[in-house]
Amino acid sequence: MIALIRQTRYWLSLTGTILINAILIGLWIFASSSVWAASSPSESTPKIEGNSEEGRKIYNGKGFCYECHGYDGYIERRPQMESEMRRLIDKLDPKPADFRNPATLQSKNDQERFDAIRKGHSGTNMFPKKFLSDAEINSIVGYLSVLRSEGKGQVPPKP
Repeated sequence: MIALIRQTRYWLSLTGTILINAILIGLWIFASSSVWAASSPSESTPKIEGNSEEGRKIYNGKGFCYECHGYDGYIERRPQMESEMRRLIDKLDPKPADFRNPATLQSKNDQERFDAIRKGHSGTNMFPKKFLSDAEINSIVGYLSVLRSEGKGQVPPKP
């Protein structure tokens, strides 16, 4: 009986050790691939021609840009939201950028705009959009150029 208990302990110990090692190896492989897949800070983002119409859809949808910057860049046309969320956005300092007023924009070129979307905008409450692909961000950057060129002259369409 004692021999059976010792043998069982041995196998449980061996199985536990193998399981722990397998988990650690899996975590190491995952971490290593994440490190290798990440771009280094010195690499420049490849220029991908953005589709401004696709950028509009992402801006007003998946990218959540409209939450702070308004539908189609009309800053006064933010979506319906909880009153507490609206209050917090209204209190932001600095205020969210008005994309239809180029004189107030900080980013001066497409690379800066891309970086602000990907990494967040330094000195503001804009969070990084790491869930968007490079192509999606380039499309948003293309759409932002349309907003700058249109300006405030148009009457905002109904949402």
